[in-house]
Order: sequence, then C-alpha cells, then structure tokens
Amino acid sequence: MNNIDDTNYNPKIKHKVATFFNYTPKHCIFILTTALTFFFFFQIPSLHRFSSIVSDHKTSNNDDIESKLRISVTFLPLKDLRYTKTALEGHTWFMSSMYDTHEEGEVQYQKFPSNASNDRILCIKGHDNHDGAWNYYALAWPNTLPNNATLLKGLTFVSYNHYNYDNIWHGLSSVFPFVAWHMKNECKKAPTRWVLYHRGELRTKMSLWLSLLLEATFGMPLKIEGFDGFEEDKPVCFEEAVVMRHNEGGMSRQRRMKTYDYIRCKSRVFCNLTQVPTKVNEIGLTLFMRKGPRSFKNDSAVVDIFKHECHLFKGCQFIVALSTNLSFCDQVKLMSTTDVLISPHGAQLTNMFLMERDSSVMEFFPKGWLKLAGVGQYVYHWIASWSGMKHQGAYRDPNGDSCPYPEDDRRCMSIFKNGKIGHNETYFKEWIRKVLNEMKMWKIELENDCINVVTAILRNDPPCSPFTNIIVECRELVQASPHLELVFERRSANKVADALAKFSINNKSSYNGCFLWEQTANFVTELCMVKLMSSTDVLISPHGAQLTNMFLMERNSSVMEFFPKGWLKLAGVGQYVYHWIASWSGMKHQGAYRDPNGDSCPYPEDDRLCMSIFKNGKIGHNETYFKEWVRKVLNEMKMWKIELENGNKFKYRSTPCNCV
Repeated sequence: MNNIDDTNYNPKIKHKVATFFNYTPKHCIFILTTALTFFFFFQIPSLHRFSSIVSDHKTSNNDDIESKLRISVTFLPLKDLRYTKTALEGHTWFMSSMYDTHEEGEVQYQKFPSNASNDRILCIKGHDNHDGAWNYYALAWPNTLPNNATLLKGLTFVSYNHYNYDNIWHGLSSVFPFVAWHMKNECKKAPTRWVLYHRGELRTKMSLWLSLLLEATFGMPLKIEGFDGFEEDKPVCFEEAVVMRHNEGGMSRQRRMKTYDYIRCKSRVFCNLTQVPTKVNEIGLTLFMRKGPRSFKNDSAVVDIFKHECHLFKGCQFIVALSTNLSFCDQVKLMSTTDVLISPHGAQLTNMFLMERDSSVMEFFPKGWLKLAGVGQYVYHWIASWSGMKHQGAYRDPNGDSCPYPEDDRRCMSIFKNGKIGHNETYFKEWIRKVLNEMKMWKIELENDCINVVTAILRNDPPCSPFTNIIVECRELVQASPHLELVFERRSANKVADALAKFSINNKSSYNGCFLWEQTANFVTELCMVKLMSSTDVLISPHGAQLTNMFLMERNSSVMEFFPKGWLKLAGVGQYVYHWIASWSGMKHQGAYRDPNGDSCPYPEDDRLCMSIFKNGKIGHNETYFKEWVRKVLNEMKMWKIELENGNKFKYRSTPCNCV
C-alpha cells in the first residue's frame, strides 16, 4: 500500500512516506477543540436544567430560613413579675432582658436598631391597659418580621413611667430624658409618635401642660399611639425606636441644666416670649397657691405677710397666682418674670425651671412629712439643683391634724399627706427678708458689673477687663433702668446706651461681635485676671506660666499656644502641660505654632545641649499662617456660640435654643 519504489529503496536512506492524512501537533489540538465544542453544544440544555434545579433549591432554602426566623421571634412580657421587688433597679422589670446604652454623664437609653440590638428592631404585641404582664415585646430583623406584623415608619419614643403622666412632675421626669437624647443627637429628628407605658400598661393621655411642653420642645403637635385599628394579637414593629425607663438617672448635673435651659428657651419661643428684659432694680416675687390638700389654712394671712414684706423692698413686684387658673403660656410668662417663687409642696412647683437660672424657691410642708414622706419630699430640691435654681429650704408646719397612732407610725402618713399648712408670721417675715436681701445683693452685683463697664467706656479708659460679653446686656439694662443715669455722671440713659452701642461697633474686628484686648500678665492683678479670663473666649499666648489662667475661662473656650525654635525635639513631655490643663478644665487646645527660625546652636540641633539656647528663645511670626489659624478658631467659636454679640454666656441671660 505504501507508494515506495522497491527497486530504489535503500534502508540507510530516510524516505518521505505519502499518507492520506498528514499528522502534526496542531492537528491534534484542532481535533480536541472541535470535539469539546460539539460536546458542550449538545450538553447546554442539560446545564440549563441543572442550573434551574440549583437555583430553585437555593430559593427554597432562603424561604425556609426566612420562615424559620419569622417563627422564631420570641415575645416576652413587657412587665417581668420576677422583678416586682426591684422594679426600678438595674434593668428594671420593664423589658427586663434588655440593657441600656449609657455614656458617662449622659442619659440611659435603648435604641433600635443599633449595634446593641444586632440591627434588630423593636416589636410590641398587646395593648392591655390593666396588666402590663399581658403586653409583650420582641426584637426582629427588618426583613424577617413576625407573621402578620405591621411596620410603623419614623421615630418612636417608648416611655416607661412608674407613677403616672397626669402629674406634671412625674410626667416630666419620664419624658425629660428624651429631650436630652434629642439634644445629644443634635436635634436632627423629632419623634413621629409616643408610646406611653405605666408599669407596662398602655396609656394614651398625659396632662395638657406636659403635652404642650413637649409640643414646644419638639416643634410639632404630640401624637400618642393608642394602637387603634390594630388587633391585639398582631405585632406592631417600629422602623426606629428609643426606649427610656430610668428618667434622669445617670445624667450629670451639667447635662440636666443644659436640657432644662433648652426646654425653657423653646417654651418661651412657643409662647412668643423671645425677649425677657433684665431689670436689676426689680425683684419678681410670686406666691403660687393651691386648693385642697397641702394648701394654706389661711390664704389671706399668708398673702398679707409676703405682700407687706415685698413692699418694704424697693422694686419688689408681688403676684399671687393659682396655677390651675393659668394656661401653659401664662405660666411660662409668669415664671419668666419671677425671681423668688413661694409655694406649698406640690406639682405646681415643677414650673420653677421656667424661671431664670439662680432664681430662688421657698417650699412649705404640712405636719408629719419630714419623718414619714420618704425621699419623694425632696423632688423639688432636686429639680432646683438640676435646673440651676436655689432652693432656699422648706417650712414644715409643726401643727396639724392629730393621728391616733404614734406620729412616726407609717399609718399616720395617710392623715398627714393631705394636711393643710398653717402660718408663722415671725418666721415667714424673717425668711422672706433673708431671701429678698440675697436676691437684691445678687442683682446689685449684676448692676455694678454693668456700671464698671459703662463708666470705663464713657471715660474711654477701659478697666482691666471691659466685660465685652455683657456689653449688649448692659445696653438693654441701662435702657430698662433710667435711675442708672445718676451713676454715669448724670448722662441720660439713652446717651449711655448709645455710647455702649458705639463702643460695640468701633471695637468689632472682621468677625461680628469679636473684641481684641492685649494684656501683659505681669501687670494684671489677681482680681482683674479673673475678670479678664471670664470675658475671654479665645486665649492667644506663648508657652509659659501665664497660660495656667486658662481654666478661669468658660468651658469650651479655646487656647492658641506658641513656641520658640527647637522645643518640639528637645523640651520633652513638659511642653504639653497646657494641652493637659486645657483638657482637664474643659477647654479646647487649638494646637501650637512652633517657630522654625531662631538662634543657632553650635551643636547638632537635636543635641540636648542646644536646649539651653532654645529654652529662652523668642518667637517670630508668620502672618499668613497666623491669619488662617485664627480665622479657623474664630469661625469654630462663632458656630459654637451661634451669636457672640448676644452675650450668651452672661449669667443673667438664658442659654439659646441650640443643641450644642
């Protein structure tokens, strides 16, 4: 078959053999590729069928998992009866399986969803208003809610109250932490609804005073969720929820004062009371009366005593009021002009936080309360402290209804609780004189501060500190108090006010309301240094002992520090002492400028011997850097203070309505 000429064949010579298929490695690859192509082409329908089977299997598995997650959501009683004896302790008996989030000095709360809840949201089932053990709660992931659940959009505030929402003190204690949380979150979102629980039982009402206070604070009408239209056995879940159950517990006094400042300010705005005139020559004395339990036995006699004593003080304005006869805004307006509040123990005293800070409160009790009433009798001491007021003590009537048991027997409290209060004319007169004198002295101090500022400005001879942060306040005070013209060299009050206005304008830099004052620490007396720091918001100074004075500034003031050449490498940790004192005293250290130029050193500049040269070096300046730096700091201070020219830090002006 081979085409070889046998006659010419020589086995020692390589011959070419002619074949039907000329085989090479390329041909092998071609054949293999072709075969595989045909194989996959014919297998495509089978692969589609296999992929569909796998996909259906995965979908089935996902559905099974979601179904199992929905079924596995476990509802627990809102009120855990195992903790009846410790209902208000620890995690409490309300949602007892949950623990609160708490940062030092801040409010205790639960947030859903959050990292603490593993991104699960809060669901509630049951709307029982008689037994909290029949209401339930659970956590669920948003995409696997319990079967038949309804999701409510927006932010929901869930409040727990161990007492009730009708009493304005107990109600305020329950909702107060929500305002603090709102401020902590920069007031970005107001609640869509409130869900109120009293010992686990659903409540749908609160006092009108409290509801208007919350409307003023959050800027929108209050919606209390009653779950109308929802079946009791069907869960309701909340897109976002915040739960409070510890009232003010865990909050620092400073945080509480700021929260009360915010509520006070928002209430005044709500009631169109944006300007509260400061009159140092007037003292507002208000007697809040009660009817029924814990009222005075002889109202007219008590009124006559305080009215007479008030008239002995020049500028004292006496008002008698019954809180139940006043609207919410009437109470806000009355408290804004009250310096001393006199009232029997009772919910009406809750209004005290609507007064200006450092106002005074005088409280009265019937017989028997001191021994038997427990710690609850001190609630108005607490709110006075938390809101920046002065509680001037309490009068406890030694006379009253008799008890058939020993007077320290707990059963006597049922008699003493609703007793009435007698009067002691001698004691009342001495007490009110003391309180009015204290208020008068404090207002005189305010007036003197203003006089020092104005007199120095009129004479064009600024004192050690011109009190720049109260210039606007003084201008208003002078206009409201014409009698001050005698002090100002018989110039009219209008001229004094004009001088203050002119001074304010002439001393403003490129930042509205900014005043620059230069002082050499060695020539400032201790008293003047205190005053200078009290009016300083940004302190600029080279590194040195004079920077220790920074703690005399208001908290959140700023410090800018300057160093000579060489300190960064050689001065050690001691160069950071003013960073530390700034942090410890609540200031903001805005960094340091380190002069790159200075005296030369004969040794390498990182040699310790150079420090003896650099230590006492002088500091040059970099105009571009200094300008950019101070603009940044001033802008930051401006944003924090909102309006520097309004004198927000002055002790007699309320904090503005901001969430800083």
